Amino acid sequence: SGPLDIDVLKELTAFREAAGSTGEDRRWAALRMAEHRLATGRVDAAVRMLHVDLRRFEAEDAPPASRAELLVLLGRGYRALSQWKQAAGAVQLAIELCDETDPVRGEAWVLLGQMHSAQGELEEAFECYDRALAELPATASNLPAFVGRGETSSLLGNHRAARADLAEAGRL
Repeated sequence: SGPLDIDVLKELTAFREAAGSTGEDRRWAALRMAEHRLATGRVDAAVRMLHVDLRRFEAEDAPPASRAELLVLLGRGYRALSQWKQAAGAVQLAIELCDETDPVRGEAWVLLGQMHSAQGELEEAFECYDRALAELPATASNLPAFVGRGETSSLLGNHRAARADLAEAGRL
């Protein structure tokens, strides 16, 4: 216990509920709280609160991009709980909500690819990684998309393409 020990969720809640907080402030805090819960292994709590926050975002008529970011986090939570159908549904909805140039869309495609890969659906996984790279060529999703597509290509027997993708990932 030291001077830097803080209760992250308590501080984010205080920020979210502070007088004068805007809708954007509340959405930012909700997203950070969900990320924190997922990162600290509180997956059940994260999934439960993500559903509450999604209803809040919808009631506030939050921008689709904000709702999409929550849905990607919900997909991550469901994936961690091995609830594949719910995870895929949340991520698919995120993709539908995102503008084609929104980086969250690339993250969603990569997550969907990872889920297909984990279930042995290699062709579907390849397509998801490929879409992430084609639709969003210069975003943070590129590294995991190149790695995922490279690993998937290798498993599908296309070793030349796998080497090219993994080499590209190494350059990023």
